[in-house]
Amino acid sequence: MGHTLGYAVTVFMGFCVIMNPIANVPIFVSLTSDDDEQTTAAIALRSLLLAFLIVTVFAVAGKLIFDLFGISLPA
Repeated sequence: MGHTLGYAVTVFMGFCVIMNPIANVPIFVSLTSDDDEQTTAAIALRSLLLAFLIVTVFAVAGKLIFDLFGISLPA
């Protein structure tokens, strides 16, 4: 159980580094400043789902994608 929890924390921290929410929040707020709350919420939900889909695809098919382009881990 401890190994799984450690792995989950490591993956979550990696996602936070990749997504960089601290830097992206001001950009999102400035881009949606003229929109109403409902539109802003819809854009945020769509963005979240799209980011989740992209991360999931690469997590599931990452090895296949690397093999397709001939990229190895030592590279």
